[in-house]
Amino acid sequence: MSLRLINKLSLKNISLVLFSLSAWFGLRPYLILKYDLALSIFIYASFLLLIIFNNYSNNQKNLFFAFIYVFLCFYFILPGEGSPNKTISLGFLSAGIIIFLTRNEQIRLYEIFRYIYIITLIPSLLIYFLDIGGLNIPYNTVSGFKEESETGLYFIAFLGNVKTILSDSFIMYRFQGMYDEPGVIGTVSGLLLLLENFNFKKRRSYILLISGIFSFSMAFYLLVLLYVFFVKRLNIKYIFAISIFISSLFIFESTRFYIVNRFSYNEKDSSFKFDNRVSNSFQGLFYTKITNGNIENKLFGYGYNAHTKYKYDVSSYKILIYNKGYIGFFALLLFYFLFTIYNVKEWQSRIIILIFLTTIYHRPHVVSLYFSLLFICGISLLNSSEKQKLINKKI
Repeated sequence: MSLRLINKLSLKNISLVLFSLSAWFGLRPYLILKYDLALSIFIYASFLLLIIFNNYSNNQKNLFFAFIYVFLCFYFILPGEGSPNKTISLGFLSAGIIIFLTRNEQIRLYEIFRYIYIITLIPSLLIYFLDIGGLNIPYNTVSGFKEESETGLYFIAFLGNVKTILSDSFIMYRFQGMYDEPGVIGTVSGLLLLLENFNFKKRRSYILLISGIFSFSMAFYLLVLLYVFFVKRLNIKYIFAISIFISSLFIFESTRFYIVNRFSYNEKDSSFKFDNRVSNSFQGLFYTKITNGNIENKLFGYGYNAHTKYKYDVSSYKILIYNKGYIGFFALLLFYFLFTIYNVKEWQSRIIILIFLTTIYHRPHVVSLYFSLLFICGISLLNSSEKQKLINKKI
């Protein structure tokens, strides 16, 4: 192998690592919150390296999908009358370039992202268990996550593990790694397990499982249950496992508070508690400006990040509707549906992707790099797994 080829392969691998790292930054770990400018430069540099040193698919339909996806991402970051910032970030282009890559490179991107994510979980889990075991941990205050005036939440961290404090009194002992809430851990760990068909032949899967369980994130538990009910056949073994699992939710105070009680019905406003992704303040804003708003704002919304103008605590699909209207919201869902139908042929894999897309309900980061990477590269991973199954059957 020539030196030139070795150098090219090295630069190619470096570009994939840097791009995956950029996607991981999209999860907003507290370590990078103070470095917005440096982070932007890093992401743009990794994007350029990916373009220069990687191969691209010659599939004409993928070219079409890439164009549509970039257009949708561009539409979603366009500022409007309600946008607090009128500038346009070019980061959306990074999401589109993933579709151009070959399947092997998409899978490689996924694997690197997974590796980075799991590596960062290990010290966080260690500190978390030492902390709940009674060891006195010297935490420091973290700023930059959420608006304390709206949520009443404060954050402290030590060696990659963040704890959330409510009103300076009650410490919420849910595992959240180095992120702003346990739901990040629950969602990402659940998605990685889902895309790999909950394959526990590898030790890394147990790290994802443990992190998801101790996040006490309803998103994680729902992803597990949806997978078991709609992907795996309900034989006696699975029925027994589900019964034990559901029973355990009632035993521990944490799971009763964060999981079971979320399904209780509130007669006052005729709703279930599980929809805690929208604060009352934002719910009132949505009702006034969208539900009872004029037709133009209903269809096209108020512009990119318009929901942040009032500093309300919200993480819901309603953000997408408020910012870009019903047209933008349903156009995005249509793209995901068509892209899945075209690229995924096996029904089991299609169901897995549909379960994947249910996370938009509570974590609508659709133009973020990490979501695009997991969605597009996850499809390639599923297709590769299905192809390997066919090969094994023939053998």
